[in-house]
Amino acid sequence: MSSSPPRLDPARRKYTFIPAMFVVEISSGTARLDGIFPMHNPIPQDLNQINPAAEEKFRQLARQWYEETMKLSSTQQITSTFSYMALCAMGKEILPLIFKEIEKGAGHWFTALRAINYPENPVEPKDAGNRRKMAEAWLQWARIHGYT
Repeated sequence: MSSSPPRLDPARRKYTFIPAMFVVEISSGTARLDGIFPMHNPIPQDLNQINPAAEEKFRQLARQWYEETMKLSSTQQITSTFSYMALCAMGKEILPLIFKEIEKGAGHWFTALRAINYPENPVEPKDAGNRRKMAEAWLQWARIHGYT
């Protein structure tokens, strides 16, 4: 009589957690899964050392995002494009590049910073919506954590 391996109780199984962003397209009342972006958050040894391929991908996606949203004024619309979601999915590796963009005064990067660094948020609730104070808070956070 052959014995099969004992079945593991699902509560005792070891699971690997892979953070991901799900992109859903909704049209005519129907939702369709349009993509899953695994959120890789590698933390480089030297936080200012950026993989050239990742930097090129960042530049390409950021350029695409700026072009898609240059005539929009709604933060929700600006931060819900596929290119913005793909930027967020690149994770912590692109933080130095985002902070450089903030230093230049470019873009709506605060939603991406929240997504990449969740649950951290250095912005005081009273300063939410004040782009200058939000930029100052995030840049101070970046200095403390070695990103700038």
